[in-house]
Amino acid sequence: MDYIDEVNGQLGEKGARDINEILEANRALFAGGELDEEAKDAFYQAVTKAYLSCKMEAKKTFGRKKKNTEMESDS
Repeated sequence: MDYIDEVNGQLGEKGARDINEILEANRALFAGGELDEEAKDAFYQAVTKAYLSCKMEAKKTFGRKKKNTEMESDS
């Protein structure tokens, strides 16, 4: 799987193994498990919200900084 190889390259073998375990558990949950469809939908929405929240935080912390053109024109 390409994403496992990508994670392995970025986070190492342990990170790839952790991601794979999480994905397998989620596949099992969605494929059957004991949750009804509403609970599965709620879980999916919670995971999506967590992902987007973390992505936005990372973008704030590690994203490119915009140049302040007003400050540059004042100089």
